[in-house]
Amino acid sequence: MPASPSQFNSSEAPLQLLLFVDGRPSSWEQLRQVLAYLKEKNNEVDWDLKTIKVSEKPYLVEHFKLVATPALIKIHPEPQQTLAGSYIVEQLARCWPRWRRSVEDCTEKTSEPNPLEKTASSDRSLGSIANSAQVIQLSDEIFQLKQEKEELQELLRFKERLISMLAHEIRNPLTATSMAIDT
Repeated sequence: MPASPSQFNSSEAPLQLLLFVDGRPSSWEQLRQVLAYLKEKNNEVDWDLKTIKVSEKPYLVEHFKLVATPALIKIHPEPQQTLAGSYIVEQLARCWPRWRRSVEDCTEKTSEPNPLEKTASSDRSLGSIANSAQVIQLSDEIFQLKQEKEELQELLRFKERLISMLAHEIRNPLTATSMAIDT
């Protein structure tokens, strides 16, 4: 299922985060710890956290170039930032003051006379994530279809060789019989 811009832009929260987890219990424990930390900081900044299972959306893992899970990605406000590994909550605690300032700066800029431009920029960046995810997913599908085509072509070549061998085997006795009748 391709990612749509609405998947990432459905929230009006000034701080938008993605948390990539896998099936390991430690990932789910990290998720609980991150949620607890964010709930503790909820009075400082409104946030939106989307949890993504790596096995369900591998194209997003590729898009964000993730090499470790769990991974927490701040997608809004810009710049995007990735935290990954076992000590994700400690990393989040170190980054939180900067993230809070960037949210405050972003909120101030959107309250200025030209908020349409900032919103359009945000929509473009979130839309580009969804578009990139869709391109990656389509590339994967094309690759799989090319592999399937190769396999089918190989099967066709095998069957053609088999038919030519069978035709030769059928011709041999007929040729021998024909030569025997002629002599």
